[in-house]
Amino acid sequence: MRAARNLAASGLPACWGRVYAAMRDRPALRRAVVHTGGSLDRMPLAYRWGAAAALTAFPAVFFAATGRGPRRATPEQTLAGLRRLRSVPGYGELLRATTALALYGALDGAVPADAPRNGAGDGPAPGPVRIPVRVGAAPPVRSAPSRGGAR
Repeated sequence: MRAARNLAASGLPACWGRVYAAMRDRPALRRAVVHTGGSLDRMPLAYRWGAAAALTAFPAVFFAATGRGPRRATPEQTLAGLRRLRSVPGYGELLRATTALALYGALDGAVPADAPRNGAGDGPAPGPVRIPVRVGAAPPVRSAPSRGGAR
C-alpha cells in the first residue's frame, strides 16, 4: 500500500475531510485512503509514478494555490484551492479521479452495528422496492427538422 502512504502524507485526505461530509469521521476517511491507495497501486507503472509525483508535490502546489498548507487551510480555502487545482490540465484529472475513488471508499464501508438499517432501526432493510409503471402510449418522438427540404 505504498500509494496509501503517499496519499496520507500528501495532505489531500485532510482536504477531503474538510470538504466532503462523507469523509469527516476518521473511519470513513481511513476507508477512503485505503480504497484510493489500493486503486492507485493497481494502475500501470507509469501512471503510478505520475500519481506518486503529483501526490508528493500536492502540499507545495496547494500552498501555491491558497497560501496555506493542506492541513492548515480553512474549509473555504480548501474548497477554493481544490477548485483551482482541478482546473489545471492533468493535475485536475488526478484530483477528480482520486476524490471519486475516495468517496466510493468512504461510502462503501461497513455500517456501524448500532446504525439503523432502514431508517426505523427495526430489523433488516425491506426487499426490493416495487415502482409502479404505467403502461400506455409513449410520448411522441419529434424528428429533427430537415435541411434543404425533400429531394
